[in-house]
Amino acid sequence: MTFTIKITPRAQQDLKNIGRYTLQKWGKKKRDSYLRDLDRCFRWLVGNPKIGKHRIDIEEGYYCYLQGSHLIFYTIGESCIHIIGIPHQAMDVLNYFDPD
Repeated sequence: MTFTIKITPRAQQDLKNIGRYTLQKWGKKKRDSYLRDLDRCFRWLVGNPKIGKHRIDIEEGYYCYLQGSHLIFYTIGESCIHIIGIPHQAMDVLNYFDPD
């Protein structure tokens, strides 16, 4: 089965924040390269959806895969991978998903 990629609004905002931070800290070339690497990883996960760590400590059905300095959180649907968040690896992911 061929999966597609769906990126949630939260993950889209994470990508914008990652891009802004990387541009400010390391410049345009590094920003473009890092975002391209994340995109490649999303596409790779489509073909290997179960490769990520199942994070039932956060929520049943959540998977996590480390790319660079960020954790790609996703769920596996019937025909797509839902990218649900991309926090930095140093973040408290329990608070990231449940800030209250």
